[in-house]
Amino acid sequence: MDGWRAVADEGHAHAYFNLATMFRDGMGVPQGIVEAARWFDLAANHGDSQAQYELGVMYDSGRGVTQSHVEAARWYREAADQGVQEAQFNLGLMYKNGTGVQQSDEEAVRWFKKAALQGSAEAQQSLGIMLKKGTGVVQSDVEAVHWFREAANRGNVLSQFSLARMFHLGRGVAQNNAEAARWYQRAADQGFAEAQYYLGSMYDEGQGVAQCYVKAVRWLKKAADQGVARAQFHMGIMVAKGRGMVKSDTEVMRWFLKAAEQGIAMAQYNVGFNYMNGIGIAKNYTEAAKWCKMAADQGFNEAQYLLGVLFEGGLGVAQSNSKAFRWYKSAASQGNAMARQRLGM
Repeated sequence: MDGWRAVADEGHAHAYFNLATMFRDGMGVPQGIVEAARWFDLAANHGDSQAQYELGVMYDSGRGVTQSHVEAARWYREAADQGVQEAQFNLGLMYKNGTGVQQSDEEAVRWFKKAALQGSAEAQQSLGIMLKKGTGVVQSDVEAVHWFREAANRGNVLSQFSLARMFHLGRGVAQNNAEAARWYQRAADQGFAEAQYYLGSMYDEGQGVAQCYVKAVRWLKKAADQGVARAQFHMGIMVAKGRGMVKSDTEVMRWFLKAAEQGIAMAQYNVGFNYMNGIGIAKNYTEAAKWCKMAADQGFNEAQYLLGVLFEGGLGVAQSNSKAFRWYKSAASQGNAMARQRLGM
């Protein structure tokens, strides 16, 4: 500590930087974020690129200094101009979000590309997304795939998922379910919920992998337990069909209810239907009407038909022929045969 301070007193930027990191991390001295910021500032003003980046981070987060996104952007730029890839990526984010600088997708792309070319997986992923969407750059699925692949091979889970989607949809590459499944698997193994859902679905359908209901349930449940609504609904279907697990009306209802609570219209309809018929839960027309109304409001015609039945019979709702007619008409307009029959069409 004393040795570094003596060198620092002679005006050496590297010594300033080392003192700053010692105070920041509490290495050989009591931790002091404000003192760390002071030494980073000295080092940054003497041209130390890493200190400029660290000072930018401190201004960005308000650690050891008064938070200032403008100052953060200034120091990120100083470091970025000297080739610090983390600073280039952070400056790209600031331009993308308009934080501390005037928003500019073109500038975001420029800085993301600089960092991407230095191997920043985060920048490669961000650049890939902007190329895929054509934001701040000419749209190119082929270029997007290139950068997703670069980042995916570095273990970036978002890029592994993005690359899987490109293979699954045949965007920028020839459509290939086996490759899609392979990249979903890598992202799923890292705990990425959406990848777990798609991988489970592929095992269920035998797309790109040998069909296996047990593996389908395994991955769907992982995604469902992380709150992916489509996975929760899919789990309900798997239980209902006895695929990879024992049939259980109670379990079916539990999974449908989870998905319904997140707004999945078909799940809301199924919950309403089950309440109406006492499947997996005690019959309750009031609950049936509530869930059917949610699905009906989303345009789900089977729910609109059931809601018409409930209004016509006064089940769980005040009897109303006019409301029954309105819901039958809505369902019939979407081709629902039972609603059309009720209306004598």
